[in-house]
Amino acid sequence: MSRVALITGAAQGIGAATAKRLAADGVAVAVADVDTEQAEALTATLPGPALAVHVDVTDRTTIEAGVQETERTLGPITDLVNNAGIQRIGASESLDPARWAEVVAVNLTGVFECCQVVGSRMLAAGRGAIVNLASSNSERGMPGRTPYCATKTGVVGLTRALATEWAARGVRVNAVEPGYIGTPMVANAIQMGLIDEDGLLDRIPARRVGAPAEIAAAIAFLLSRDASYVTGTTLAVDGGFLAYGAPAPTSADQTRTLDP
Repeated sequence: MSRVALITGAAQGIGAATAKRLAADGVAVAVADVDTEQAEALTATLPGPALAVHVDVTDRTTIEAGVQETERTLGPITDLVNNAGIQRIGASESLDPARWAEVVAVNLTGVFECCQVVGSRMLAAGRGAIVNLASSNSERGMPGRTPYCATKTGVVGLTRALATEWAARGVRVNAVEPGYIGTPMVANAIQMGLIDEDGLLDRIPARRVGAPAEIAAAIAFLLSRDASYVTGTTLAVDGGFLAYGAPAPTSADQTRTLDP
């Protein structure tokens, strides 16, 4: 049976890299994003069957419509990647509740609703694989990013619960925790001075920021038959960031580069 993947937030960054990787692997891909124009531009570059669909993960109506359009055009969805996510930075004691709610709506509720809409179809078919994007911030606190840390930690819990509930019915659910990856979000944070680039690289044993394609490769594995006995797990792809517990190295000869 042919595979069909729906990827949210797929117009750029990790989502776009995942769309390219799965398309190269022969999977039909639905590029789902709020930015339909950018999604269409990416779709035009993909080999094999591909479709751009408008999906706002905070609006269940668009989720259901995007799923239905994907099924009509490409066939039943066998793979789901919940990649859409946002970050709002601010001191917790003064954070606008509306900004908290915005992050929760995209990063956690949106993931659940996509899992529910697509997962119900997978359960009816008796097969399917889901990968949810968590974060290294699922495991570590970070000042000024309370909504992001909380929601990404919630994604890990959601993944485990769904995996245990759906495993016997043929649907696997896993998560990937990217570390610092060369995406527009990270690049903008460095440019704005929100991330100290040199200090960051000092705390990554691999001494570099990761590439979106490296996260896409991990996602492709978890969706594949090679991972048929893997469910409920969270895979960190972070160059050793979470494993590293020592103070920042101080040797003068460290190599610092953003290139993989």
